[in-house]
Amino acid sequence: MNMKSIFITFLLSALLIILMAGCAETLSEDFDMVADQGNKPVEQTIEDSKYSDDLPAEDYECFNYQIYTRENTTHYKMFITEQNGEVINDALYLRNNIVAERFNIVFSEDTYTDETRARAVIMAADDSYSIMNVRCSASNTLVTENLIYGVNQLPYINLNKGYWDSELTETLAIGGKSYFAIGATNLSTYDFMAIMLFNKQMIVDYSLESLYDLVNNGKWTLDKFGEMGAAVINDLNGDGKMDTNDQFGLLGVAKYTQVSLLTSSDAMMIKMVGGYPVFEMHADEHLIDAFNKIFNVCTDNNSWYKTSDGSNEGTVYVDMFRENKGLFLCTIFYYIDILRDMETEFGIIPFPKYDEAQDRYRNRITFYDTFVVPITATDLERTSIIIEALTCESMNIVTPAYYEIALKTKYTRDDESQKMIDLIMANRVLDLGDTVYVGLIRDNWLTNMFINNQRDIVSSASKNEKSINNALEKMINLYDLLDY
Repeated sequence: MNMKSIFITFLLSALLIILMAGCAETLSEDFDMVADQGNKPVEQTIEDSKYSDDLPAEDYECFNYQIYTRENTTHYKMFITEQNGEVINDALYLRNNIVAERFNIVFSEDTYTDETRARAVIMAADDSYSIMNVRCSASNTLVTENLIYGVNQLPYINLNKGYWDSELTETLAIGGKSYFAIGATNLSTYDFMAIMLFNKQMIVDYSLESLYDLVNNGKWTLDKFGEMGAAVINDLNGDGKMDTNDQFGLLGVAKYTQVSLLTSSDAMMIKMVGGYPVFEMHADEHLIDAFNKIFNVCTDNNSWYKTSDGSNEGTVYVDMFRENKGLFLCTIFYYIDILRDMETEFGIIPFPKYDEAQDRYRNRITFYDTFVVPITATDLERTSIIIEALTCESMNIVTPAYYEIALKTKYTRDDESQKMIDLIMANRVLDLGDTVYVGLIRDNWLTNMFINNQRDIVSSASKNEKSINNALEKMINLYDLLDY
């Protein structure tokens, strides 16, 4: 454990000991002093101020603030019941205790595996839950059935604050109406970020260009990606066939690899035009060009080791990368932990741009969960105050723990990768066809096209155009009818 990790762990432990006093006790001046230091991101200096939510002082008399959470093994729970020594777990525990102490509330959480449970609870007029955490692909049903409140109906949500991501939130707004807001509490938008790892030793062995220099100089493009991937293909055992015993340029499941390359090329499955979603993959010349080029740089040059694996983990690819049988591995932040025992050094970079003329790197959030407020919530002022406070304290406490420690220290091995993470996080993008409508586009037919070498994107998109447009039209019409 390095000194930075020891320092953060010490601060978290000190704060947590103080917070064990219970929901009605007042924090001491000593706590205020320590918390003021401990809530700062690791890289901030002493004179920098932490985020402030400017919320009014309230005493909710030990109200039980209950949340519904979709159970998923790849998500952090919202409310942590105990410390376990893991930095993120303990940061979440600390955040919750700070908010609970401040407003004199008690947090509780129910988890369910049933995807329809959130809707059923609301339809039954069950007012137990203040907020619910649901899949992005299921959340729209709650909107169009008028079962949740819009963001602007929540009086203390302030999207102008730095702990909310205004660009991502705007992407999810339909006709100017926002029912979902992405902020520092949404750790799934970090966990499910698509990233590219590269084997640093292979860069040296094959005398390839510095990937960090290419990225920093704006020259990390699809063509360069294909060129470098093709340069390392090697029949290691000399048996005349390429399989898991050999070396490839590119490893990764299609939904993390080719689909991410499409997004990074600024080719969107569903575009937002005038605040409304539009599907035009069959007529989008740039998307069609990017789609074909992805086949060129992954398949035609034999760089990609193709399997039918559609899992999240992509175990065969991870194992091959660990064994130095691939230059690039396409994955998400959450699964970097699997490689903590890899002996060879690896680096992190964004996915490439379409060409050098593209204005910026675009880094795809492959999926996410989102918080919603059900119409059964009994006190919108209280509900929104706690959401705002949690989001603010998440930025002060949880994000630094996740970002600075878990990502930058625990999973990365050089300063350049840490800078790449900053770049990736500063350029996150969402595509409704990849998230909310994942079942209609990405997981229905698009990913299979890459796996099965099906290249007629115009025909496939046209074939699915009617069902997709019907879904979009239905959603737009229902949004337009909503009160807010």
